[in-house]
Amino acid sequence: MKKIFSRGFAGILLISLSILLSGCFGSSVVSSGPPSGYHTYGIEDISLSIPDEWEIITPADFSSGVPAQTAIAFRSNLKNPIFTANVTIAKSPVTPNTLTLDYAKSLKHRIETSLVSYSDAGTEAAALSAGGAPIDTLMIKSQGSERVQGDLKYFIHIPVIRNNIAYTIVGTTLANADDAEKSRIEIIAKSFAVK
Repeated sequence: MKKIFSRGFAGILLISLSILLSGCFGSSVVSSGPPSGYHTYGIEDISLSIPDEWEIITPADFSSGVPAQTAIAFRSNLKNPIFTANVTIAKSPVTPNTLTLDYAKSLKHRIETSLVSYSDAGTEAAALSAGGAPIDTLMIKSQGSERVQGDLKYFIHIPVIRNNIAYTIVGTTLANADDAEKSRIEIIAKSFAVK
């Protein structure tokens, strides 16, 4: 396990990444195309389906507090004074021959030990496209906060590894958000693909 993350970034970074972005800006199968109300967005080596009305936030728009591993971010158009739903994609190098499922299991453990008031919201098998082929991984759902007395959040993490890079999509909203908002985050996360 130690070798898997020797060159990677800390687990708390993945959890807090979406929080930093929000503050700065106020199915288990590979997806075959965007559902109605979504469009495909792609850059360099990644693509995903995002709601038509969501904002795209590029590294040029990031504040200095956003980690360098962040490749892109997306934010809901439905602003919330406490926390606005968002999705980020982080890229981190891993040691050669690191398996996606092993990485996902270790990520789940880091989430469990990093969140305050952690609760498991379900983990299920998923497959993301990487290099045109489905790669087995985990969709990790959790609730918790990054700090004591912080707002309780709902998280979805799905990692996939390609060419010794771990790509992790992280969706975050308030834990008491409605099911439609949580569903949007899940649709985005499941559509993620690495070229």
